Amino acid sequence: NVIRNIPHQNRHTEWFFKKAVATIQWKQSTEKQEYENIRHFQVPKFYIYVGKDKQFPGFNGKVALVAFNVGEGSFKPSNDFTGKGDPFSFVTGKKKLIGVQPEIDTEEDPEKQKKPYKAVDDVETDGLTRPSSSEENKPVIEENQEDENELVEYGYGFWMRFLTAYPDRLLNGKNAPWYFVSRLTSNMNYKNIDMGDRLLAIWQGQGYYHFTTCDQPKNQANDCGHTFTIHTVQKLKKLCAFIKYADQEPRTILHSVQHPAAKKVKFILGGMDNKQYPGFNGLFSQVTFSARPGVFLDTIEDFSDQLKRTIIPKQDLDQFYNHELVSDIISRKPNDIPDYDEIGGGQEMFPHEYAISGWFKWEQTQQQVWHNVFRVQIKKPSTDRFLGDRTLSCWIGTAQGGILHFPTYTYTNMNGAGNPNMVSNIQHKNRIFDWFFVYFGYSKNQQKAFVGVRFASGLETLEYNNVNHYYAPKFYTFAGKDLHFPGLNGKLAYVNFNLGDGTFRKTPDFKHPDDIFGLQKGEINILKKPDQKKVQPEVDKETGETQIPNAVSDNTPKVTKEFKSEQPLAEYGYGFWMRFLTAYPVKLPNGKNAPWYFISRLANRPNYDNIAMGDRTLAIWQGQGYYHFTTCNLPGQVNVIKNVNYPAGENLCRTRQDGITFIKHSSRHI
Repeated sequence: NVIRNIPHQNRHTEWFFKKAVATIQWKQSTEKQEYENIRHFQVPKFYIYVGKDKQFPGFNGKVALVAFNVGEGSFKPSNDFTGKGDPFSFVTGKKKLIGVQPEIDTEEDPEKQKKPYKAVDDVETDGLTRPSSSEENKPVIEENQEDENELVEYGYGFWMRFLTAYPDRLLNGKNAPWYFVSRLTSNMNYKNIDMGDRLLAIWQGQGYYHFTTCDQPKNQANDCGHTFTIHTVQKLKKLCAFIKYADQEPRTILHSVQHPAAKKVKFILGGMDNKQYPGFNGLFSQVTFSARPGVFLDTIEDFSDQLKRTIIPKQDLDQFYNHELVSDIISRKPNDIPDYDEIGGGQEMFPHEYAISGWFKWEQTQQQVWHNVFRVQIKKPSTDRFLGDRTLSCWIGTAQGGILHFPTYTYTNMNGAGNPNMVSNIQHKNRIFDWFFVYFGYSKNQQKAFVGVRFASGLETLEYNNVNHYYAPKFYTFAGKDLHFPGLNGKLAYVNFNLGDGTFRKTPDFKHPDDIFGLQKGEINILKKPDQKKVQPEVDKETGETQIPNAVSDNTPKVTKEFKSEQPLAEYGYGFWMRFLTAYPVKLPNGKNAPWYFISRLANRPNYDNIAMGDRTLAIWQGQGYYHFTTCNLPGQVNVIKNVNYPAGENLCRTRQDGITFIKHSSRHI
């Protein structure tokens, strides 16, 4: 019970963020206590109580956004609790719980009246990511706010991300002169460009963002056009707009204008603006809108402070995802239906890497010019003429004496230009009549694609440079055949589609600890039969796991094997990885305090005793500070002993031949 205390000084009545390693984020400050030389048991399971445990009265107040993390990165020696996905709920808590300040009495303090706090209580903040379709007339958000008195401040802001292929695929790119983004109007039945229709409005133009407002004295209903977007606000006779592209520095637009008096305003985000324009195609997130005093921002510092209360939407898939399209060996004819699947979607996560791979074998048939082997595309219904239709694909063709044909695509601008059939070939030289392995992968960051084909007689590769794919959250995969061409005539097996980091290979190294590409599975099950003489790891009969727990109180052996031979055995041995744990499978309240703990024994008779000749042919015990190896030596030495001191950690004990013993402590030494 190693203890340090932090005086709360009544700050615990306000929201605070607490981490188990003794760091507390109060409302206005941070305090931390460090514990040295603390050693915990290694355990596979934890029991968590929040608000109250079973021994003491509970916390009196409110609890929110409690997170429990396990694994590398959970321990934070510094005060930086940010991270991808906000794993400690730190950023979200600061924003939602302590980010909103108290109301300010502007009459008492002239300085505060000049610069009121900007994040007022009624600002609606929406952290959801919302798709915006260029062909959907209905707005993504439509909301009114009103007051009994004339409104003097109003504004809105959001993160936005333009996408050519999501949620709609713009077949001709962004080629319209204007795409509607947002509008704030004082006219509930607004038209387009009447006074008050464009109090604060944004369009996407060709190469810029177009900001418009109005100025009543000059009767200018469409005052200005600018090339930036993201956040716009207005106060009295001043207008200020800000834009920030990802991690670039923000930019500012300032105007002196006078808006018509209004007690009610309408905010519209996305949609086709009553079918007057195509809509913005992409995603909106972190949407804010308010018409209450305090919303106006007029400096970069104010804008940056407001941005701290938002989180740049995490939409890029950085984790790994494997999907097995074909899990066994299957035979097929050219007109059999394909193995089809839809992968991705959901939270609109956009992978930067993806790859398809698998084993294939062609069988003789009356061959057509093209037979499709597989296809990955980014939209349905399936077509075969547009960018993205041949994202990753393969055909067997008759050209050049027989080829494997590998098309992908690339786009060159946002106006629909590009090559929908960026292709290279490999002459198969009839090697497709034996099983062959194919990998086809892509990297957005490297703008490369790579093909590796492993034939029985050798390996061939193709490399594609300057390949620019659209961001797409969903993929449509066809294995064995697509919907436009005859399919593979023969067999296919272990076809995988992988998304996320680590799936792109720029060299023909397709081995992976989890065999995500299906290479090793094919080598074992297709190219050669498993070596029956090879000793396989023992498996727990109840759990099917190769890791077998063993408790000090277990009397039943975990592994029992018996070998018999008509001739005297000349060699024998055994081996295993082992790991001592104080608290698993059972907790040792007094630690490892017994003089001996039995580990293993190889005896020369089934009904062995303990220390008779042959009872300890090859045997191991755990002692206090060492491993105790024993054997026997004819004619009369029944217990020949060697002890090996051990450090803490994992240990491999292996014995073979004439009592020679090997022990490996982790990766340090043998």
